[in-house]
Amino acid sequence: MIRKTIPKKYERYITPTKDGKYYRIRYKHYNTTKKTIDQCIALIHKADEEESKGKKIDISNKHVTLEIAMNDWINRYVLTDPTLRESSKQRKIQAVKEQIIANIGYLEYQSITKLDVIELINSLRNGNNESNKKYSESTVKKAYEYLRQFYNQTGYIDYIDNDVFRNRIKFQIETNTHSAFSMEEKKKIEDATGLMSEGFKNVKLRLAPCLVLLLHTGIREGELLALTWDDVVEIQGGYALCIHSSARYIKNSTNKKARLVIGQTKNKKSRFVPLDKPALLAIEYFRTINGNAKYVCANASGQVPHDSTIRKTFQQVLETASINNEKLSAANRYKYNVHSLRHTFATILINDCNAEVAKVSQLLGHSDISTTMKYYVKNESEKFLDTVSLLE
Repeated sequence: MIRKTIPKKYERYITPTKDGKYYRIRYKHYNTTKKTIDQCIALIHKADEEESKGKKIDISNKHVTLEIAMNDWINRYVLTDPTLRESSKQRKIQAVKEQIIANIGYLEYQSITKLDVIELINSLRNGNNESNKKYSESTVKKAYEYLRQFYNQTGYIDYIDNDVFRNRIKFQIETNTHSAFSMEEKKKIEDATGLMSEGFKNVKLRLAPCLVLLLHTGIREGELLALTWDDVVEIQGGYALCIHSSARYIKNSTNKKARLVIGQTKNKKSRFVPLDKPALLAIEYFRTINGNAKYVCANASGQVPHDSTIRKTFQQVLETASINNEKLSAANRYKYNVHSLRHTFATILINDCNAEVAKVSQLLGHSDISTTMKYYVKNESEKFLDTVSLLE
């Protein structure tokens, strides 16, 4: 939600320019123009925050903004949460800052109403927010849950009206949006990477063989990026990947620069994933071009590539393979994404090759087999006719 009028308490600091396109802010050491009122208010809060550095925040002051209170919550609760991985903490902080603070951070934390919460949810859904971006329903729900968690964990729920979070907002239940490729499409993708060509001469995109590695191991994108050569281990009868960490680039909310965070896997457990012939071929390719680098799928500089580079490579390979990746209406999502390769790995093993669900669940690194059952086992009763017929 973007404010159209200047709140009374900020009128002495913020004024519209003559052409009405920008707003002039004069506050402490800031004397500049910004495109929106909210951006000007954010600068005011930033100036106050800079001035109060090293001082204890009087959080009981009812005029403290949501931005200051939530930043205090991040420092005291989120960053010290032992149940969260480092990458999970950073994702949570990024979501709070981009989806909550950026949009309603100017509100006083004791004056928030149910209407403010509903307007925030609607603005995230329809794109009428600070980033002009439509978010998926699951992302919007997370933002709501983080805001509710902030009030509950800190005890500030007692400072606001009882009905703000009493009746839960209804969110649409999203089904698994990661579509799996068919066996034919899987073959097309493998051919389009050029990995199967003699001497890898048809590999046009440096990271394209990553897609084959994902297709034949089912590991997550972050787990792929974190792979080092020490993680390629010899086992009885062949080779395997030792999966024990995950990498992700986290965007800094202040300067928009991304930094690499390497932490534990999603369920905080290590696992071994055997390599079949196509996966071994991908390892051989990366050994050829990245042998001196620490990371298996390193970029030309020998560093962990940005996950956006993997996604771009994925889209280009699909185009080469003549696979239409249609854009879904919700939040500009596509039918297929990089996670679809993991989904394909599990779906084909379970539903086409009749592999044991328990074994596939272990390969995927699921902490509970019910997750595997929920997302990867098709509800096809005819598959089990041969089992129940044993009772005859």
